[in-house]
Parts: sequence; structure tokens; C-alpha cells
Amino acid sequence: MRGIKRTLGLALALTTLPSPVAAQNEILAEIPIELRGNRVIIPVSVGSSGPHRLILDTGMAYDGITLFDTASVDLSQFDHLARVQIRGAGPGGAAHALSDSAATFRAGPRTFEDQRVTILTGGAFQGFPTDGVIGYSILGHHVVEIDYDTERMILYDPETFSPADDWVSVEIYFKDNRIPWTDISVATEEEDPVRLSSYIDFAADEALELLDRDTNVFIVPAETREVYAGRGLSGDIYGAEGRVSKVIIGPYQLEDVLVVVVPAEIRSRQEGADAIIGSGLLRRFNVTFDYSRSRILLRPNSYHSEPF
Repeated sequence: MRGIKRTLGLALALTTLPSPVAAQNEILAEIPIELRGNRVIIPVSVGSSGPHRLILDTGMAYDGITLFDTASVDLSQFDHLARVQIRGAGPGGAAHALSDSAATFRAGPRTFEDQRVTILTGGAFQGFPTDGVIGYSILGHHVVEIDYDTERMILYDPETFSPADDWVSVEIYFKDNRIPWTDISVATEEEDPVRLSSYIDFAADEALELLDRDTNVFIVPAETREVYAGRGLSGDIYGAEGRVSKVIIGPYQLEDVLVVVVPAEIRSRQEGADAIIGSGLLRRFNVTFDYSRSRILLRPNSYHSEPF
């Protein structure tokens, strides 16, 4: 049976509820989101340019944004542009870019000052269906609720935030950077659940990526097919797609989950990671990121029973 169930065995209501935190917490901003596949896209304006359609990315661990193409923005508005090289996922070398570390941009009614704006110059993402990525500027300074049912992103003040009782808290932790990690359990038909050290890549469209190396703690699915797994800053990534019988995150058990097995040395620069949790898994919940308390909050939504 495909779908999601609580490991304690209680059925979950399928009704869509209003935001359970709106009544008791001050809302700093409500920003409409667009869903592109499983990714969350938000509108961001840079000076007179935009709005740009940026992917919300937990892997972007600094204050700022990255734009994929110089043609999308007026470069004359930047006073401190410098040429830089940046590395990311993929088998290739560093990407070339321009960067200004004292820029200003807007997301909805919120203005972000003294931010790094990086603009790729090599054409690596030419033709990509979005304009760039944004991460820690949003996630690191607010409690951020992603409401897939109403297609809204709601920002709250971390100092006064208190969730309603129908949210389920899942612990996250941070290593030597600002990328959120959490432990999950994964099982194939051939094995019992195995605990995996995983980090969240909200910009990844897949549900789960298993990082293949010589010291795997998981069993690769018996039946797989080669697939294109996406594009990183350092090139295209390919992997082997298959299914696992269950994935457990917090108290929730997801069944018959489609996963992609990718070479760890190409896909990830995070030491010690066994897996990457993508937006294809988290989309089945309304999600609240609360970095200040080292947790995410989950509540199943109208997508939670969709098959993978």
C-alpha cells in the first residue's frame, strides 16, 4: 500500500485545516509560492530587476541569493561586483560568477539588506525553468511555514513563535555549516529499517537520494534504472532509480518510496551523509522550519496520500 501512515497506527485526517499558528503568532509576511515539480518557488526582486523566480533551498547556507544568468538582472545597480568561483554538486569544476556582498533585495514585503548576490556567468543553468536560489536569508532569520495547500509561505518571529498542538516536531541538527540534518530510517524488502544520517536539500525534486559509497549502511534496491538526477553548480548528475519499502521520519512511515541512488563523491560535499531528503518527500506535509529551536514541524496535507 502506497502513502503515509503514523507508525503508531492511527489514521490521519485528510481535511485541509487553516494555518494552526496564525491565530497565536504575529505574521511578519505572507508570500505566495509557486510549485515547480516538488520545488517551492518564491518571487524576489533585486533593485529594479524582477521579480525573479527563486527556489527555496536549505542547502544555501549564507545570507544572499544566487541568480543563474546575468541577462536577468541590471548589473549597473551593483557597486561592489567581484569575479568569483563557486563549487557545487556535479562532476565538473567550479562555476564562474560575479558577486556583490552588500546588495539589497525584496521577498514579498520583506527587505533584505547587506546580502550577497551571486550571478552565474558561465551559462551552466541557461534554459533552466527558474531564475536562481535563496536560502538562509529566509530560513535562518524567521520561522518559516510552507503551506502547500494554500500555496503560501508564512514568516513568523522566532522569539515569539509557538506552534499549535497538531504539529509534530522532528529534531534537526547542524554540523559545521547551516544546513539542516535529521536522522531517518529506510528499509528495502530485503532488510529491516536502517538508520541513516541525512540532510535536507529542499531544492532537490526527488523524495530521497541515497549516497552510494564503498561503506554503505543501506542495501541498494534490487531493481533500478538509470535516470537523470538533476543539475548542480558543477554539472549534471545521474543515478539509479528504484524503490524502498519504507522511509520513517519522526513518527511517520512512508511506504513504497521512489529513491535515487547517486555517487556520493559527485552529489554531496557533506561529510558523513548517508542520504539527502528532498522536497518530493517533504511536500506530503505542510512544513515549518524552526532553525532557532533545531526542529522542523510536520503536518500531513492534501498531497500526503499521493503515490511516489
